[in-house]
Amino acid sequence: MNKKGKTNIIISGGNFNNKGAQAMLFITASELRKYAPGVKIFFDSQDKYRDCSEYGFEQIDREALRNALLYTSKETGLFDFMFKSLRHAVRMCLEKNMYAAFAEYKYIRMIRDTEALLDISGYALSSEFSEWHNKLYLDIIRGSVNSAIDTYILPQSFGPFDYDDKAGMIGLIKDSLAGVRRIYAREDEGLAFLQEAGVSSAHRSSDIVLQSRIDEWSDHLKGEGDESRYRDRVWIVPNMKLLKYRTKEELYALYDVIVDDLLKRGEKILLVYNSNEDQILCRQILENHQTGGDIELCERELNFYEYMRYVRDAKFIISSRYHSLVMALKEGIPCIALGWAVKYEDLFRLVGQEQYVIGITDDDVEAGMLGMIDLMEKNYRTASEEIIRNVADICRNNCFDDLFEAMRERS
Repeated sequence: MNKKGKTNIIISGGNFNNKGAQAMLFITASELRKYAPGVKIFFDSQDKYRDCSEYGFEQIDREALRNALLYTSKETGLFDFMFKSLRHAVRMCLEKNMYAAFAEYKYIRMIRDTEALLDISGYALSSEFSEWHNKLYLDIIRGSVNSAIDTYILPQSFGPFDYDDKAGMIGLIKDSLAGVRRIYAREDEGLAFLQEAGVSSAHRSSDIVLQSRIDEWSDHLKGEGDESRYRDRVWIVPNMKLLKYRTKEELYALYDVIVDDLLKRGEKILLVYNSNEDQILCRQILENHQTGGDIELCERELNFYEYMRYVRDAKFIISSRYHSLVMALKEGIPCIALGWAVKYEDLFRLVGQEQYVIGITDDDVEAGMLGMIDLMEKNYRTASEEIIRNVADICRNNCFDDLFEAMRERS
């Protein structure tokens, strides 16, 4: 650490909007503090300013960081930089996000004292998102590399790359990622997409939450208040993104089938929202099944530490939120995934649970889900034992060990 006296590290792509983003941010910051106790950690975000001093890092504005990096890398000239900075500042003032107005000038000084940038976006580089979204991601990566900052992309999903201007965007991806020192793809599919785009330096690595050394910072995982409501229940964690693939009526009908089956089996159910937008789904499911204390809603959004603490007591979970599944599996809790992407299949294959993944677009999803619940009811104890064994194997090949070895070589 401390290459040429540099003391800053930037974590790019983290936020507080959902448990997965929180988890990756907190875990990466925790690992960095163990690697270099005196490091000053910044994370970029497009959200309103949040005081994160209690967590040991400082929030910076993502777009202002992009503008500053493109200037320090000499990709943007002075007048273009001043224009972009002014335009961004006007918008930030209109949005009453004053901390980000003209922040570029402060960030230029911060960048000059930055050793490394670690991207933890999770999923950002894909034609599934807007061209602007993709270019913001690539501008930050490329600007970091060209500003002589050692740049690393931690495990995340990539692709597909079916852009309108496919040739132009593929060229930009190849150019922007060329100087990145480590790129970790979370799925085989993403690794293949990168290789097809001419990025040959990527490696396969599982999700950083799954392979995190959580026992080393478990002092944070303390509960408070009545914990009995979380215990021995089947957790249901829905996801509003399912509405891209099913109508509201179809989705609520599916959850009605799931809840009715669980209640007939004598299960108690806890509805949990991993992102604030999912609260609507949870409340509607609850409204459809007012049966006393057999089904309850967790009335507030749990933060990452709380989720990790309480999920340990669940019987099993049914979820469409990727990182709610990762965090449960990390604790050895069996899961059923109601998904739509290959990332769910890859994750469950790693822990030997591929029989518990079903696609929301499957023709007979209701019957398939009931079959999985029946199988889970019979085997959840042995499933838990298998998950614990496989997660232990995954943790032995930790990407942070490889990452920090690469950083030490650069020191």
